[in-house]
Amino acid sequence: MGGRDESRPYTGTARTRIADSYLGMVCHANFGATNCYPGTPLQSDFSKAHPDWMRGTALRYEVPEVREYILSLWREVLEIGAPGLSIDFCRYPEGIDKAETCTDFLRSLRKLADEFEAERGAHIPILIRFPARGVRLCDVFDYKTWVKEGLVDVLCPSNIQGRHLHFDVAEYRKATRGTRCRLLPVVDGLGWACDFPAPFLWRAQQLYDAGVDGIYVYQADGRILSKPMYRRTLALLGSSQAVSRWWNREDALNSQRSKGIYLSRPNEHPGWHGWERLRIWTEGIERGPLEVYLDGKLVTTYQEPPYLLGTEEYASDTVIPAGEHELRVRAKDGEGWLERTYKITGAG
Repeated sequence: MGGRDESRPYTGTARTRIADSYLGMVCHANFGATNCYPGTPLQSDFSKAHPDWMRGTALRYEVPEVREYILSLWREVLEIGAPGLSIDFCRYPEGIDKAETCTDFLRSLRKLADEFEAERGAHIPILIRFPARGVRLCDVFDYKTWVKEGLVDVLCPSNIQGRHLHFDVAEYRKATRGTRCRLLPVVDGLGWACDFPAPFLWRAQQLYDAGVDGIYVYQADGRILSKPMYRRTLALLGSSQAVSRWWNREDALNSQRSKGIYLSRPNEHPGWHGWERLRIWTEGIERGPLEVYLDGKLVTTYQEPPYLLGTEEYASDTVIPAGEHELRVRAKDGEGWLERTYKITGAG
């Protein structure tokens, strides 16, 4: 929602109607909700003219004029012919002040979509990406009411940045079970996310085992437009059976591989920032108990993946202080332990 207001050149792609003609895919019109990117070419004239209607860098949804403006953008893409709507309250959820504000806005959005449904004679699904439990501002997104009132068709609980990549989906599965609303938890595709292929597919298997309807890959373009191996990995996600078959082959080959302990890499120079997590994976041994030490002190102990230094929570943002440190990882290997030591850097 940061595009310039006068010509709105960024909504023209909806006219391609990929949904109707290519691969049988349904293309949702998606807006972020809503970082204004102040001081950049992405900032709209609307937010420039009304800085008092912003909280930090986000437009405030409790302001009636803001809601009217945002709904006018949705009306535009529906007039163009968008067959579905997607609104992203991550990575910038600060536009919402309380649960009632978000729910009232979604009631208005559902009413707008229903207006176009009556003209088309076809349902217009609404997909919502929002912070999962433990992620900042998660409590101002009342997903249970959305499902109960039929305001949304797809729930996509999500992490923000490199934390909370393995959030629990049980409460969302409970809320959607027996309803028409589908659950597609987010698996992040950016550089701070789970490494490809094994840690990424470990999370996918975990989600399918929990009974989700599918998986939403945030910024999938970051992988699709990169290495062939990334594209092949993403192609598995459309089928829980395909993911299971991959793991069956992986488990059969694991004992034939060289024993190793591997670390993820920091997303930016010079080292690890508070908003990301140092993650660990093993090969050639059973995925079992693992200990992580920093500068000689035991930080975390795990019985199974996911393995990382610290936890997924915000409390671990300071687990790697600025400067150089010694990381030691011990993984249970039969009756003994496989141990590796590394030098890592905290960015501060």
